[in-house]
Amino acid sequence: MAALRLKDIQVLVQPELADFGRRYDEWIQNTQVPVVDKIIGFLGGSRGKLLRPTLCYLSARLLGESNERTHFAAVVVELLHNATLVHDDVVDKSDKRRGMPSLNALFGNKISVLFGDYLLAHSLLAMLECGDTRVFAILAETSRRLARGELDQAARSRNLDMDEETYYRMVANKTGALLGAACRLGGISNEADEQQLEALKDFGETIGVAFQIQDDLLDYTGSEGLIGKPAGADLRDGKITLPLLYAFEDASGKEIRQVKQWIRKRGRAEIRRVVDFVRAASGVERAHQRAVALGEEALARLEVFPPSPVRDSLADFSAFAVNRSY
Repeated sequence: MAALRLKDIQVLVQPELADFGRRYDEWIQNTQVPVVDKIIGFLGGSRGKLLRPTLCYLSARLLGESNERTHFAAVVVELLHNATLVHDDVVDKSDKRRGMPSLNALFGNKISVLFGDYLLAHSLLAMLECGDTRVFAILAETSRRLARGELDQAARSRNLDMDEETYYRMVANKTGALLGAACRLGGISNEADEQQLEALKDFGETIGVAFQIQDDLLDYTGSEGLIGKPAGADLRDGKITLPLLYAFEDASGKEIRQVKQWIRKRGRAEIRRVVDFVRAASGVERAHQRAVALGEEALARLEVFPPSPVRDSLADFSAFAVNRSY
């Protein structure tokens, strides 16, 4: 069976996604501020996977057709997501994003942070345009959770302090919260009831955690050409993720101290040793198994909706999230 491709999953909402690009651009263009227009022009050719708009539209389509409120919800979520990406690249000192130079690599940290604030401000304005206080409440809470997740990770990367419970909480805040919000807002746009909204939230959050686990293990298995960042980049940033936590479970205290020493050195040879250690200890395989299990849990949340091609597309999204190579 051929591997699922995201563009195949997006077929049902391709008209919405095509319209989304125009609407998103309208929100942030025509600023008459040269540096902002220059950044927007640079970003125009790199929209990313559009995971969150895809989930927003598919969630809405479980209940009917996409509408103006759905479009606004999709734009809001993507604005907030992109604002966090810009800030993350500054914090992580990343020089690449989606295989291209990051904003901070080209424009410097100060302008990048301010542009992230610019996107965040536009997200707030779009929330108001939705005309539903629930939208504002959901995204305000999501923003707070995103910040908590990033602060938690930044603080722990200093001393390589992480355990499995903390990892799941951090990932739920960093990735799960925004995917859960995208699904829930799609449901709100088509008058979903409370049971349906809770199911959509749980699906999005759970698949978000699974997606992040797969993303983390790609740091041990992926290539820069596929994942858009150098392999081992998370380790160089001092990030201990689930594959390494699993590898630590059967390791001695001496081995754990040695691995952490390699991470602190951050040299290419040392990072290679960490990757080899994790692979030999089956950390990658176990992390993938956990991602697959979470994908199945996410699908169970959708049983409140009748079978349909849209629900099948969400099932395909779940399979893509935990089996992708990019």
